[in-house]
Amino acid sequence: MRGDAAVAVVVAMLAAGAAFGAGQATVAPVAGRVDIRLAEEAQFRVLGAQRQLPATAYLRTGAGGVATIQYADGSHITVKPGSLVQVGG
Repeated sequence: MRGDAAVAVVVAMLAAGAAFGAGQATVAPVAGRVDIRLAEEAQFRVLGAQRQLPATAYLRTGAGGVATIQYADGSHITVKPGSLVQVGG
């Protein structure tokens, strides 16, 4: 399971970096616990609803958490349980 989460982090970061320039992405929780942390914040907090996040934000999914990140170019990634990604990679 840890290997799958590590692969998900790498894939998410590569996809995000390729698809994301300057600006924001839409992040939406799909299932379970999903937390966010903006660059200027010290702590993660629960992502309660879909929202726009800057490229510098971090997204963390819990054991059963799943989220999607939708980029301006129409591409998207699914963040699997137990992952930590920077929205803009």
